[in-house]
Amino acid sequence: MKYFRTLLLLFTAPIAIVGCSNVGFQSIPKQSCSSGNYSSGTSCTVQGQNLNYSFTFQTGDVDILFVDDNSGSMYKIQTGIASAFSNFLASISNLNYQIAVVTTDISTSINPVTGQVDPLNAANGNGAFQDGKFLEFTDTSGNPSGDYVLTPSTPNANDLFAGTIQRQETLNCENSDFSPNDCPSDVPRGIYAVNDAISRDQNNFFRPGAPLAVVVVSDSDECENGVSPENCGSDYLNDEPATLVQNMASKFPTQSFSVNSIVVPNVQCVQANTVTNPNGIETWGIIGTTYMDLSQANSSLTSLGNIVPGDVGDICLDSSPYYQSYSQQLSNIGSLVAQHTQNNPIQLACTPDPKTISISTSPAQYMSQISYSIDSQNRVTFSNIPLGVQVTFSYECPRY
Repeated sequence: MKYFRTLLLLFTAPIAIVGCSNVGFQSIPKQSCSSGNYSSGTSCTVQGQNLNYSFTFQTGDVDILFVDDNSGSMYKIQTGIASAFSNFLASISNLNYQIAVVTTDISTSINPVTGQVDPLNAANGNGAFQDGKFLEFTDTSGNPSGDYVLTPSTPNANDLFAGTIQRQETLNCENSDFSPNDCPSDVPRGIYAVNDAISRDQNNFFRPGAPLAVVVVSDSDECENGVSPENCGSDYLNDEPATLVQNMASKFPTQSFSVNSIVVPNVQCVQANTVTNPNGIETWGIIGTTYMDLSQANSSLTSLGNIVPGDVGDICLDSSPYYQSYSQQLSNIGSLVAQHTQNNPIQLACTPDPKTISISTSPAQYMSQISYSIDSQNRVTFSNIPLGVQVTFSYECPRY
């Protein structure tokens, strides 16, 4: 809910040929291990006319990034997500997960005093939670933990998540009737924030071979009303779904990822969320079309990188009393994350020669039960592997 404000053309010419002429053909360059079409966790060596690739991963590893819309109007939704987080953890309890949180704040509103964009004002934590930076987990009593990533061994994970997903700057903004001095950015840019997080790779969060699951929670669309120069600014390409898919494919070519959205999905939800506060300020929801496009990626997006389907939730559902419970939705997302983690499609660097493929496991006794399939996009998916088993997959491809 937002508050009211404003050919290449080829030419040929006759050529005289006298006797025999030497015709030069441009040779096709050899593939090399420096081509960059594989992630850091993959090794590459030259073996004669082939390149030998090998990567190792542990089944059950998954990296999860929550994208928290921290603009004014979101605090009740944040509270609902906080109260339901235990259901999410229950759905992924058998996985070796990492969880981090970023906000949708990329730049603040215009400072009403200076007339300039102030990226380091108090309303946005002096830049501490902008630009895809991981939030330090803080419990509901306001005690910082010193941790930026939750894992299965983190004590009091529910309390730390609740104290972090509920944003004080969001509450301050609402309590001030959306005064610009007291509000972070009112233009949510969640996709941009994920792109920043990928580029930063804080705490070496993105593990080789581990799928990434993004969970966007917002009552708005990217740049509030969709991606365009008018809504986002001159750097709007960083808000495009295609840019995110391409960035993942460039930075982490092996990994698959999904985007799950808890957003405003339709006009009925917009109408249900139109509210006027006691001071006459109206807020409303905006359909999260751009986020849903990532969650339900079409063939144009899947052709750009290793994105798999996510879930689309509804901020207007699963709420009894209203806004207080998102238990089923987070449980559904967690279950889908677990499913994708156990059936993780890993992008290969090329089309492998089947005769060169080899698999080993640690412990070794699971090697004989593993099966795998390789699709038309050279993505390999394994099955029949228990969680926690380490798998090494090697293959060769021609250098031409």
